[in-house]
Amino acid sequence: MEEVDDSTAALTRYARSMHRQRLIYLGVVALVVVALAVGVSIAWSHGEVANTTLHTVPKAPSSLAIGSPTQSPQVAWRTSDRAAIGTPQRGGTVVVYSNRTVRGVDARTGAQTWSYTRTNRTVCSAAQIAGTTIAIYELHGNCDEVTALDSGTGTRKWTRTLDFDGQPLNGHPTYQMLSYTLMITSPSVIYALDPSSGFNRWTYSRYGCTIEHAALGSEGALISQNCTNPKCGKLKFCGRGPQLLMRNGIDGTDDKSETNPDRIKWNVLGDTDIPVSADALVSALNTTTRSLDVLDPKTGKPRGPVTISPAPPALSPITAVSASGNEVIWIGGVAYAVRPNATTPDWSAATAGPPTVVSTTGEDNPTLPTARVTVPSSDGIRILDGNTGQTAQSFAVPPPEPGSLVYPLGNGFLVAAPSATVAYK
Repeated sequence: MEEVDDSTAALTRYARSMHRQRLIYLGVVALVVVALAVGVSIAWSHGEVANTTLHTVPKAPSSLAIGSPTQSPQVAWRTSDRAAIGTPQRGGTVVVYSNRTVRGVDARTGAQTWSYTRTNRTVCSAAQIAGTTIAIYELHGNCDEVTALDSGTGTRKWTRTLDFDGQPLNGHPTYQMLSYTLMITSPSVIYALDPSSGFNRWTYSRYGCTIEHAALGSEGALISQNCTNPKCGKLKFCGRGPQLLMRNGIDGTDDKSETNPDRIKWNVLGDTDIPVSADALVSALNTTTRSLDVLDPKTGKPRGPVTISPAPPALSPITAVSASGNEVIWIGGVAYAVRPNATTPDWSAATAGPPTVVSTTGEDNPTLPTARVTVPSSDGIRILDGNTGQTAQSFAVPPPEPGSLVYPLGNGFLVAAPSATVAYK
């Protein structure tokens, strides 16, 4: 009987031990589940899903084509939102953005059609490129969270963060665009994105170098940088000090190349010029003479300066727009039309803001004589003659605030100001 009693006691002790272990196990599992739930909850509350609202429309507003401008424009609509960079209008939609939201509005009425809001992020900028709206949001001081939407309906296309291959995009960059590329430039890295897919066309960064300026064009990206301690090794086109280089604008980075993975076409060491244009006219502003140094697109060899008169009163800001082989350049308050083989501009005009050059015949690359060249002025809005730069028409509206751009909008105008967007009809 004692043996039976001992066995029973042993089984009882074992059962109690297993019970305690089960309780401990279940307690640990419960703690893990709670921790995971808290983590998921925190991630959800801080993530995009919980803080994002996307309203789309099944059909975009009907297109609004450029027409003969109304002689006495009247305000059609106004919003405190800023207009997207690039070409804000797409068909019948104008893309604008506020502190948290990027939205499409009806070009005729200003009524909202679609919207994309992130309540836990600040909009750095929004760009409208060939039917794709790219919303750029700030996280921890860096403009590196990017979402692409259909410009007509607001439908999401892609989302990504700009931290590819250990190349974080820090701070607030600058933006330039072609119909097939958005170039985002910071002192440490350049991202050239395909607007349709969000994939990198290419990236550029070089250890020990600071990127100062860049100009994107059909010939590539003209980049100025200053290198204090580059690791050149076997790399071609590498050296110390200020330099001006041309990067292939289409091909991706060639990781297999030991000598030129960044697809650089040429590099002029010691050059302190500021990149201006990289189209049929490859040019940079000479900081000493304030003339345009014209360079061979394939070799970087000088083709001679273009004496721009009157000389620009300041070295910045700079914009350049290609127009059927010509370049319409704006530097510090003066617009110039320059041909690739010229020694002086075809014309110049003092303007309150950069000209916008828009085709009136549906061309991707507008022909300057037939394009609509529109500028803000101290007395309202002016259209310049593409052949002469003279004022062809002027329109009495409240003078746009400094930093404004003016676009044609149907028979009226779209004024894209730093603090508002105003449509005239």
